[in-house]
Amino acid sequence: MNFLAHIWLSGSNDGVRLGNFIGDAVRGKDLETLPDDVVQGVHLHRKIDQFVDHHPLFKHDLKLLRPYFGKYAPVGLDVLYDHYLAKHFDVYSAVGLNTFAFQFYQLLNQRLHELPPNAKFLSEKIIERDWLTQYSSIKGIGNIMMQMDYRSRFPTGFEQAEKVIANHEEEMKGHFEIIIHDLKMMSNGEIY
Repeated sequence: MNFLAHIWLSGSNDGVRLGNFIGDAVRGKDLETLPDDVVQGVHLHRKIDQFVDHHPLFKHDLKLLRPYFGKYAPVGLDVLYDHYLAKHFDVYSAVGLNTFAFQFYQLLNQRLHELPPNAKFLSEKIIERDWLTQYSSIKGIGNIMMQMDYRSRFPTGFEQAEKVIANHEEEMKGHFEIIIHDLKMMSNGEIY
């Protein structure tokens, strides 16, 4: 799961949402400087990642993506799963994707000063490029994946995102629906 799913799985506590969003950008020493609810969100982020990494359907989809994305298959799959969530957001949320994204960007802007420097930089870029709503279109995820590709030292294969969706969308979307349901059940017990 990428940023959108992590935020969506966080419930309504703003600190938990913030921590779950920045979970990959926070290091051990950073945890000491963050508010307790943000730290809870970071821990939730890590539980979600661990849960997904061990899910048999995620492992299956990774095998599908390895020929396209190589060692970057886990990153590509996270983005594609966020695409399925964004594309069908009205099924999962009473709030539309645009409203959800706008409200989260407002939260980020209000609490940017609390974040470690690398998480702050990431947040600013995601707001500037409106990643949360871009996930909903194939063109948008193509843009996101190409931005990720620019930061990589090795070839990612992310330019093949459209081809991956064309070849595997129905199967991977079905797997995503099961995984997101399982994640929601798991995370409900973790939300504060």
